[in-house]
Amino acid sequence: MKFDTACFLIDTPLTERDYKRFSVDALKSKGFEVIFLDLTSMLNSEYINKYKPANLVHGENITAVKDKKDFYIFFENNRNKKILAIDLVGGRRNTIFIYRIFKKFNITYINLCINTKPSPQQKRQYKSKFFKKTLKKSNIFKKIKGRFIDMLYRMPYFTNIIKPPAGIVVDGFKCNLVLPRAGESTKMIWAHSLDYDLYLDYLHGKLSLPSISEKRYITFLDEFTPFHPDFYLSTPSLPNPFFDDPLKYYEIINKFLSLFEEKTKTNVVIAAHPRSQYENMPNMYNGRTVIKGKTIELIAKSEAILTHASTAVSFAVFFNKPIIFLTSDRMKEEPIYGDRIDNYAAIFNKKSINMDKFLKEDIPLDLTVDEKIYSDYINNYIKIDSSPKQYFWDIVLNHV
Repeated sequence: MKFDTACFLIDTPLTERDYKRFSVDALKSKGFEVIFLDLTSMLNSEYINKYKPANLVHGENITAVKDKKDFYIFFENNRNKKILAIDLVGGRRNTIFIYRIFKKFNITYINLCINTKPSPQQKRQYKSKFFKKTLKKSNIFKKIKGRFIDMLYRMPYFTNIIKPPAGIVVDGFKCNLVLPRAGESTKMIWAHSLDYDLYLDYLHGKLSLPSISEKRYITFLDEFTPFHPDFYLSTPSLPNPFFDDPLKYYEIINKFLSLFEEKTKTNVVIAAHPRSQYENMPNMYNGRTVIKGKTIELIAKSEAILTHASTAVSFAVFFNKPIIFLTSDRMKEEPIYGDRIDNYAAIFNKKSINMDKFLKEDIPLDLTVDEKIYSDYINNYIKIDSSPKQYFWDIVLNHV
């Protein structure tokens, strides 16, 4: 075998959910030793300071990397191993050292440009409260200086001082390629999102259905919105619209769900976000059934799906389920967050429902499914038609 060790680079602590999503057991069954280099304390210190993940994986094959020296020493001490590094960190201002060390020790690595999700198309003129707030907190000179510095930091990724990836693994046509840049020998590997492995598991009868009392139900894809740990990342992509008043979110969503259930005469079941911790905050959904870790199974048997902008809509697409996108006044106040929801809805040729208005006005519910749009979504964000309908690592390891 060309490689005997798979080394994952991660920037958040390894959870049981991630362990399964990365198909670690599948790699082990192919003869790989699997190692995780955890760079969280170095790259995302705010994450671990403000969020305590549940169901962490512990073991001798997880190495905490606190600085560049730790990273260097790891590869120096493992010179004799045939390592395939799996880069889940990507090129940033503060990660150029990774690729320089890869070059020094001649480490083969691949970039995973997968789990693509639609980006918000910000077409608004931000003359809102958000824009004024931004102007108060920073001046134009600092912004220009920051962008110039960012450009300088990106330049080394386009030079020979680093080693380019052996492969770039992508899912759909709209995948977001990350740094470092491809080299002449870099292979483009068309695989799929990690969620597609779960879909294959479901088709092969490997997943057990949850036991619930509701025979007919609609699934709400919870995002743990006020407390989602991604808001604590060092470079957050989204502002938290409920940071100052988390309970306000649950007040709004519960009022909406109650009226929605009354209008549709169908109960709503909550598919809890994988990183949620509702076991420590019971009854946030006013007595509704809340199930964690069974999202695809719930969606498969659901009448329809309610969501803000969860990437789990891919499961709804697989099973041709109607999707309703939900926003609110407060979500719309944060342009990036609000635009993301509206853009998601627009991709499916729908308009998001403002929950605050739904409580006051008679807003019709669009429960249609456009099969052409669903097919396009799969090709753009999950997998292209021509990529194999195989498990993720079966595809990737055939190309490296």
